[in-house]
Amino acid sequence: MSVTVLRYIPADPHWQPTLEAAAEAVSLLEAIGPAADKIKSRFEDKECFFELGENWSGVECNVSGADAAD
Repeated sequence: MSVTVLRYIPADPHWQPTLEAAAEAVSLLEAIGPAADKIKSRFEDKECFFELGENWSGVECNVSGADAAD
């Protein structure tokens, strides 16, 4: 069984929508995808990596191309 996860990650790592805007987005997605098992919003307090499962291809510095996984 496959799982599809949609994440919206803004270009500015310090920006977050208001709680009201996040609730509106959840309501819209619930209307668009009523068969979805779970639709929720989640806020992070700091920058982080998200697990990509089998699509993981590593982390590289966008300037030098060096492996940044460590």
